[in-house]
Amino acid sequence: MFIKNVEKPITIALLEALIYRLKQPPPRLEAMLKGLNQGFRAERELLYYLERARVFKEDVFLLHDLRLPANGSTFFQIDFLLLTPLCAFILEVKSQPHYFIFNPAANQFRLENNAGNLVSGNDPIAQVEEQVDQLRWWIAEYGINHYPIYGIAALANPRSTVIAKSNPEQIHQKIMHFPYLKKRMKIIQTEDPKSKVSIPHLKRLAHALANAHCPPRYNWCEYFEVNTKDIQPGVICPNCFRIGMQRKRYSWYCNSCHHISKNAHHDAFRDFFSFFKPSITNKEARWWLQLDNRFTTHAILKNMNLESSGETRGRVYYPNLQTRR
Repeated sequence: MFIKNVEKPITIALLEALIYRLKQPPPRLEAMLKGLNQGFRAERELLYYLERARVFKEDVFLLHDLRLPANGSTFFQIDFLLLTPLCAFILEVKSQPHYFIFNPAANQFRLENNAGNLVSGNDPIAQVEEQVDQLRWWIAEYGINHYPIYGIAALANPRSTVIAKSNPEQIHQKIMHFPYLKKRMKIIQTEDPKSKVSIPHLKRLAHALANAHCPPRYNWCEYFEVNTKDIQPGVICPNCFRIGMQRKRYSWYCNSCHHISKNAHHDAFRDFFSFFKPSITNKEARWWLQLDNRFTTHAILKNMNLESSGETRGRVYYPNLQTRR
């Protein structure tokens, strides 16, 4: 059962919008987007493998891209979390076609490309073990103790290679390619005879985790290292991604591909609140949407069901939960 489904991360959506809004997007942003999309494709591919393995049953709850608070001021992120009555699985997806070289006896990890050059990257086993520790603490706070949690680094690229210079059996139980996940998960559930968590209790836990999810709240221009002065206003066409849709009656019209959309301004408001500030006036909305008529702009703002304060010309609008996504 999907409690938190596989959806495009907000970081990708905002980076795409930013690239569309820059006249000359720097190559580093294109490279960043390529890497993020590669990772997201790998996560969707893992979902395909899990569905084909018939992992999803009525008593299995899936949460994707979960970001939870840790120690009050920091967060930990989980790519996939599967909650079953017997145990939980954290799956950390890695999409690089590299050599993952482990030497636990020496506490060493290296990530190398096909040319043998060292590539920056964290130890995926250490990373998933830290996620297990953080989740165990979180679940204990919720009131569930002695619930086994297993972490596995899942390799999406068939060209990636795992090299274990010591403790190979231990290493290959914690990092593997997608096709081997099903077998490993079955072995774990067979070998672990501990008591089950009831389905109602497990479902409440899954929803509690989903409700505790904290989407990133960055200063996105600072995060992407972009000056707000370089960001172009306008509504982006959801069909051809050209900027500058025109308002005609109650819809938006694209002069490039002739696409018509009623809600293209929703993403435009999301972009403004993300790149500029968490409030907007009618005057600012007219500039951002490239509209001349303040009454048309007022109607759009009103229909967005935004929170607001002030009266008439001094009214300021704030994002609600929908536009904060």
